[in-house]
Formats: sequence, structure tokens, C-alpha cells
Amino acid sequence: MLREMSEQGPGYALLFEGLWSPGIGLVADLLAIARQRRPGREEERAGAVMLITSLSAFTATEPVSLAFLGWERLDGTRRDTVMVLARRLLDGLVGR
Repeated sequence: MLREMSEQGPGYALLFEGLWSPGIGLVADLLAIARQRRPGREEERAGAVMLITSLSAFTATEPVSLAFLGWERLDGTRRDTVMVLARRLLDGLVGR
């Protein structure tokens, strides 16, 4: 499945639309609820991707992450967003 998603083969659209996008969307909504925020914010959507895939979200599975977020590429501002979220994840793991 990882190869199909990363190479965007014939099953990519089926897997993305039927599995990845709804699953990541659910986690994003749960994060928004837990943080007492309205669902649909970009920060919760990016946080869900990071939570599910950790840092591999922007390596081997980057096509899934970018497609879900609606990003063509990981530009400077969005890279900054990812770095902030990665730091938050790290802070949570070390109890800060």
C-alpha cells in the first residue's frame, strides 16, 4: 500500500478517497474537539497527519499528506507549520 500511495499508482485515488482522507479527517475533527476548537482548521488537519504518520508523513507518504492538506508542495510557510507541530509532538512525548 505504501508503494501504491507514494508512486500514485492505479489504486491511489481509491485508497486516498476511501481510506486515507476520511480517516485523517476524523482524527483532525477529534483533535479540534479535544482542543475545543471548530473542526476544519488547517492546524488540526496538519496535526492529524502528523499524529497518524509521525514524521514519515513528509517523507515516504508525502503524496498522501500533501493531497489531504490540499498542498502542491511543502513550501516555507507550510514547512514552518509542520516544524511547529513536530515540536509540539516532541514536547508532548517528553512531558513539557
